[in-house]
Amino acid sequence: MSPLRAASIVLPAIFGLVLGTSPRFRGEANPFYEARLDAAAALFRAGQVRGLLVSGDRSEEHTS
Repeated sequence: MSPLRAASIVLPAIFGLVLGTSPRFRGEANPFYEARLDAAAALFRAGQVRGLLVSGDRSEEHTS
């Protein structure tokens, strides 16, 4: 299903949650990463969500 079609069947919400994944997999672009961001952008552009909360992929450890 295309991101634009998916946007038409999602109920409006205050924000959308985009779960993290690595942008690259085995040296290549990760299609899951691209699809998640494309779908999130389509929802935002269609006005189905007013904001996006994007989680990380844990590729680097951060300490406080």
